[in-house]
Formats: sequence, C-alpha cells, structure tokens
Amino acid sequence: MLAFFKSLLKPQLEPMNTIYLHKKALLSNLEYLKSLHPQSEIFPILKSNAYGHGIQQILTMLKWVKVPYIIVDSFPEYQIIHAQSKHSILILGETLPKNYSAFDFKRATFAVYNLETLHALGKMKKKLKIHIFLNTGMNREWVQTSLLLNFLETLKAYPRIEVDWVMSHLHSANSIINDWMNEQIDLFKQMHTQILQYWHAPKRRHIGSSAGLLKMQDDFFNARRPWITMYGYNPLNPADKKFDIWANLTPILSLSSTVVSLQKIDNNQWVGYSQQRKKSDNDPENTEKFMTIATIPFGYFEWLPRILREKISFRRNGKECQQIGSICMNLCSFIGEPEMLIGDKIWIVESDKNSVCSIQNLSDKAETIPYEILVWLERGIRREIV
Repeated sequence: MLAFFKSLLKPQLEPMNTIYLHKKALLSNLEYLKSLHPQSEIFPILKSNAYGHGIQQILTMLKWVKVPYIIVDSFPEYQIIHAQSKHSILILGETLPKNYSAFDFKRATFAVYNLETLHALGKMKKKLKIHIFLNTGMNREWVQTSLLLNFLETLKAYPRIEVDWVMSHLHSANSIINDWMNEQIDLFKQMHTQILQYWHAPKRRHIGSSAGLLKMQDDFFNARRPWITMYGYNPLNPADKKFDIWANLTPILSLSSTVVSLQKIDNNQWVGYSQQRKKSDNDPENTEKFMTIATIPFGYFEWLPRILREKISFRRNGKECQQIGSICMNLCSFIGEPEMLIGDKIWIVESDKNSVCSIQNLSDKAETIPYEILVWLERGIRREIV
C-alpha cells in the first residue's frame, strides 16, 4: 500500500530509450541448455554487467532459479550479487589481496591459478573453497601443466582451503574442426588426475565456453558454463554441424528509442556532420524531391558504433527505416515516413534473431562479435523486465 501511494506522489518517468529483457526467453534458454546435459550442473554467467544486459535485472530474473553458483568476474560484481541475492558466487577474476577480507567465505568461491592468490587466501586462516583454474592451452593465465605440482605442494600448507571444483576454458570450441578442443580435454583429464593424487576430491569438473557447451558430449565434465548462449546468441560458425542447435535459443534483449525531431529536406541536402551523404548519392533511382529525416536520442555514447553508419536499418510498425548520416554522440537519424510523428517508438534492436535489427546482424555489420557489441550498451539506459 505504501508503495502505491509513493508511486502517486512520485510517478516513474518514461525514458526516451529503453532496453527490454524477456524473462520467459531467458528461463527457456536455461532450461534448454540444461536438457543438453541433464546430468550436469548449469550456472549462469553475469560478468561484464551480464554481457551488457544489466546485472541487477538478470539477477532478479534468476531469483528462484536453483544453481550452484552465479559467476562474476570482479569484486564490485560480487558485491551486487551478494547484496541482492542468496546465491553462492564464483569469482573468476583477480582482486587485490587486501580485498579478500571483505568477502563472505560462506558464499564466495574463487577461481585460483597463481601462488600469490593462493598465499593471500591461505593467510586468511579461514575455511574457504576454491576452483583450481587450469591452463589447457589458452596460455593467457591459469595454472600451467609444468607448475601444477608446485601449486599442489603449496596448497598442502593451507589445509583449510578446500578444492571444490576444477575448471578450464576452451579457446577454439567455435572452430569447425575439433582437434584443438579434444587436445584441451585430454590435457584437462591428465591434470585432474594429478590433483586427485594429492587427495583432493573436487565435486565438479567444467571446461567452459558457450560453443563447448553446445558441442561437447563428454560426461567426464559434470558442470557447464553457458556464457552467451544463456542470453540467446549463437557462438558457432554457420557451417558447423551443431549450428542449428541455436534454433532452440531466443535472444532476450530488445531496445527501443523515441523520435524527437522530424525534418523535411530537399532530396539533395546533406544529413549530419561532415557532409557525409546525400540521399541521391546512394539511391539514384529515387525521384522524390523531398524526404523526411527522423532523429532519435541514441548515438555512440548510448551504444551505437559509428562504424554502422548507413549500414543498418531500424524498425517502425514492422517497416524498415534506413539509418542516414553520421552516428553522433547522442543522436542518430534515419529516413522517416511522411505520417511519422514526434514521440513515435522506433526499434533499434529486436529479439527476433531473423530481424534486420537483431544483435547478430548488427554485430556482423560492425565487423565484430555479439559479445563486444552487447557490452557496449550504456549502463544508464533503463532496463525493464517483461
């Protein structure tokens, strides 16, 4: 009742730009991914602001989902999860040694791969859990084969540290040829055997990547990290035999903006900065003397990369609207229709993966991957769960 009266006194204002997060699609994706490996645990990745979707909103959507861990990358992300949920938390990234005293060791588990971190945790003299992060070929970080025995010997000095799980990461699972993935799997098993010889009894084994979850059938691994597949995006090459698995996944994000300006201009006039384009240059068959230019308050600050200039279309009432001119810091224009009104809603992203406004299509046009284009989404844009 109090919340109702507060809403009357201070109503929520409607933003010009809104990200919509489709809860049913998210839960359906998780259920489907679980069905691919019914004997394995699945745990969500909310690192990097939940791949740009919004860590707090995704956490709300997962409130009643039972998973062994929510995975984050950093201490600030851990703080959000700890404050707003009761899930256990796996921290993938490093933090400063002095920060470890701020963790709740009953809920926090750490991916550990260097002696410095191991010593810092051991000196806490508290009972805690770790996941040993093995380097099986990424060669970027993590415990190398040649250093694993030294790591395990050092671990003997800290009996209060429990090796809860063992993990690694696949570097080329999205390749059509699986030789590299199979080599990593074999090396993981060898290193896991060494860990067992030191009388550790890790409950779970996971060797990540979203592509690996879709392609790898080895039951030795009894936990899976869904990564970007949970959000509905396909990491596989279209030529891959497993590519069609994506048909059962649904992107969970859509994004709208609002028309704030309408200009009727001569067909030969320039639009935007630097006189980058005249309509007649790109459409010589156009015989109309005038055209309508619509503008939305959404530019490269909000997310839309400048490289997409005139390569993309937006959608209004099911019709495509060609973007025109430069993409500015907070504004972007497109070719409108005569009946268009200020205040009309325009779709920049649609959750339909076959749409011209899909994240996959936008990332292809930007010559990058969905991961990168998603995490560019400005944190201040309102995110609504629908």
